[in-house]
Amino acid sequence: MQLPWGTDLVREIANYRSDGLTQFFQLFSELGEAEGYILVVTLIYVAFNRELGFRLAILVLITFCLNHLLKTAIMNPRPFVAEGEWMDMWAASAERARHLVAEYSTPSGHAMCAAAFYGFLATQVKKRWAKVAAVTLILLISMSRPYLGVHYVEDILLGWVLGGLLALICARYAASLGQVWQRQAVATQAGLLVLATLLIWILGGDSLNQPPTPVIGIMGFLTAILLIEPVERRYVGFEAGSGTAVQRGLCHLVTLICVIATLALFGWLSDLIFERASLMGHLAKFGRYAAAGAAGLFLAPFIFVKLGFAKAHALGGGHD
Repeated sequence: MQLPWGTDLVREIANYRSDGLTQFFQLFSELGEAEGYILVVTLIYVAFNRELGFRLAILVLITFCLNHLLKTAIMNPRPFVAEGEWMDMWAASAERARHLVAEYSTPSGHAMCAAAFYGFLATQVKKRWAKVAAVTLILLISMSRPYLGVHYVEDILLGWVLGGLLALICARYAASLGQVWQRQAVATQAGLLVLATLLIWILGGDSLNQPPTPVIGIMGFLTAILLIEPVERRYVGFEAGSGTAVQRGLCHLVTLICVIATLALFGWLSDLIFERASLMGHLAKFGRYAAAGAAGLFLAPFIFVKLGFAKAHALGGGHD
């Protein structure tokens, strides 16, 4: 359905574009993609506060999934799609535009995820500059979307409301929900994650052979994070921020390399064996992202502890 959102307002915003401003907002738009959150989450997780990084990762992954389900339910086209003007009105490459035009608009995933992620982060940090930075990122990531022409301003406002609610819920109940989850047997946890994946697969996709491809990787990451983190805590147990600034930076680098290399390797193998659009191709994508999550949460800490970049409770490795 076509909601009565303000296309005229998005058109007016486009009148104030400039090359420099477009590059500026494209940067913050990219920061609101999954890759941007991986960069920030892994830094917080390995270099500063592993518990906070873990909760932020779970929150943003769940928000991504909820956003996709809401978009699928509301089915509001992006600005200028109904008029056929998106190629002219969007500040995006032709390849990116072809990808975006196949997605719905409401609510904005960038705004919803930014409000949830950085809103929750703002509630957990004490320094004023960190709170200001978090709010600034919410604003810039969110407003990059109507500036680029790919979202209505109303999409942003709705995204802020929903993301803000998720941030408040997480701030209030994350600890207690975490305790409930940890009391479950591993088999129960795995079963619940499989059930959640199947529900999102069915509700968010057209059929079993045409699942919601944007969230297959998200559910793979989520499954790995929830199942692997306690394993790492038991058998490695690295101490976040236990080394020097250089060592913490190296921990972050090792983690990113493990995640990126695993995604690349498993993606290459998957393309050799399966057709991407087939059922097995979709399952392989889930496994690929699950493997990347496991590499980031277990393999990377094992490596940087062994290299002496961080201390560890369980492994007995690491030194200053």
